[in-house]
Amino acid sequence: MFDWVKLSGAGNTFVFLPNFKNEFRGERLSQLTQKICHPTLGLGGDGAVFMRGKGNKFAWDFFNADGSLAAMCGNAARCSGYFMDLFRAGIFAHKITGTKLNPQAQFTLQTNAGEIAISVENLSYQVQMPLPGGEKFFSGGKKIKALLGLETAQIFFVDTGVPHLVFHSKKNPNEKQKLIYKQIRNKKNLSELDLSFVGKIKSGPQINVTIFWKKTATEIFAGTFERGVEDMTLACGTGAVAAALAWKKLTTKKDSIGVHVPGGTLKINLTKDQPLLSGPVAMIAYGRGGFND
Repeated sequence: MFDWVKLSGAGNTFVFLPNFKNEFRGERLSQLTQKICHPTLGLGGDGAVFMRGKGNKFAWDFFNADGSLAAMCGNAARCSGYFMDLFRAGIFAHKITGTKLNPQAQFTLQTNAGEIAISVENLSYQVQMPLPGGEKFFSGGKKIKALLGLETAQIFFVDTGVPHLVFHSKKNPNEKQKLIYKQIRNKKNLSELDLSFVGKIKSGPQINVTIFWKKTATEIFAGTFERGVEDMTLACGTGAVAAALAWKKLTTKKDSIGVHVPGGTLKINLTKDQPLLSGPVAMIAYGRGGFND
């Protein structure tokens, strides 16, 4: 039996479990995640988070829905602030509900991408993201530009905790274009797509693919095909940051960018070297339960 809370970070959903006594460890973490995140036989979700630590220093074991370990997730990191506020307020002892919470999260979180800072301001949970790495523009050529309806053939690569290929589109991609993006994410048929350079990127066997298009000079729409979920999610924090970085470098030069994702709006502040990601967090449900083996 275990306690759990399901949270939403702009539509990006995660099941959080307190693991302060290290009850869950080793292969059990991945196996339990797959059960928890199953859309019909479990609680559903984009990932599971096992929180550990004490005081104002915490760490997590974060797994994608398919049970694969993830180095970083911006929205899950923001949700961890809400989870810790709920946990400290005694949600599992039924002392408080999310609607009665007084947000006050302020702590550091150790991830596989490094230590990050979690805080809350004006009821919005925010995270100081890892320092972006590997920023580079590639030319995708005329073929891929035409196939995907891109604004520019310049394709941006950046690691914002996890690696992203970022495409600047003219508008929301259609179903055929979404299939192509999914193939790119899985590195299939890249030579046919005039994207052979992707295979040269030394950031693991899989990569996230993010698409964005303009709303205003300081606002963009974005969507991400995430590894471990194998579809476009309602929100992706690292993807929103990657899109904002690309938009700043390509055109706007602005440091504050609103990123509209299917699940809500995220705000990216690029004033400092480490981007600040903020946005809404909501509790979906909480409880106690287990699985039959």
